[in-house]
Amino acid sequence: MAASTITYTENPVSALGVVVFLLLFYLGVRGRIRYMRTLERGTHALYATDFEARIPLKYNNELSTMAAALNDMAEQIVASRSKEKDFLLNISHDLRTPLTSIMGFLSLLKEKSYDNEPEKERYIEVLEERTGYLKKLIDEFFEISQLKWKPAVLNKSRVNMQELLRQVVEGYHPQSKDRRIETVLLLPDQSVHVEIDADLFVRVLENLLSNAFKYSRADTELTIRLREPVAENRRQCLLQLELWSTPAQTMESGELNRLFDRFYKGDSSRTGEGAGLGLSIAAEIIRLHGGRLDAQIEGERLGMMIELFMEK
Repeated sequence: MAASTITYTENPVSALGVVVFLLLFYLGVRGRIRYMRTLERGTHALYATDFEARIPLKYNNELSTMAAALNDMAEQIVASRSKEKDFLLNISHDLRTPLTSIMGFLSLLKEKSYDNEPEKERYIEVLEERTGYLKKLIDEFFEISQLKWKPAVLNKSRVNMQELLRQVVEGYHPQSKDRRIETVLLLPDQSVHVEIDADLFVRVLENLLSNAFKYSRADTELTIRLREPVAENRRQCLLQLELWSTPAQTMESGELNRLFDRFYKGDSSRTGEGAGLGLSIAAEIIRLHGGRLDAQIEGERLGMMIELFMEK
């Protein structure tokens, strides 16, 4: 029986097609391979220059997207460090001011540089006031550090928002009377219940109200409005709480985005009091509740807007 023979016939056209395909493939990936090397060198450069260098963007593909993301990360790191530096300068200034005052009055008392007992008592009162203010600064600094960097455990309970607002606002009646600021509380007729950490939420309200009474113009109105919850989807509603005041000093719209920045303190507020942490503490607490705290300007009025999501 004769052995069968298989004959392979070369097709020049097919061979040429393979060559062309390989050539095109090489030309197509060569640029990517080179850019991958650029990406590798750029990554090393980021670390070598303490995130000051940037990776060049050459192509419109996933590699350039990765490079852009790395550049954005580097910019955020640099910006964060700048904010930390500003914060340290601000907190150092605010801590040094009362400390200098305390040391001065202690020196006067030690040297008995007073003419009579009433003057001595006045020195002691100033010392107590300055010491209390210094403790407040340290407590706020500790609180924002805890909220920002320590895992938070919220002790949530079902709270009637109308009752909570009435109780907190009532506690500010002396400030309202002293500053001649009329407080208007606008609440829905139907009770609004929401799951929140009541103690932390009271802290938010106290920070916002304290700021409003401290920085508002006298003989104006402070409006606190709780809006009816609005359905967002089949499971959740959006709850909005607004506080509108009239600041004594005109605020630029460009300042709004940085009001809640714990590292920011406007030049107009650098009077030796306050570390600029109250609003950032409030914003961080709302963030932990899955909501947001924003600011708006309408004419002369400044609005603090709280948004919270609640289950139906």
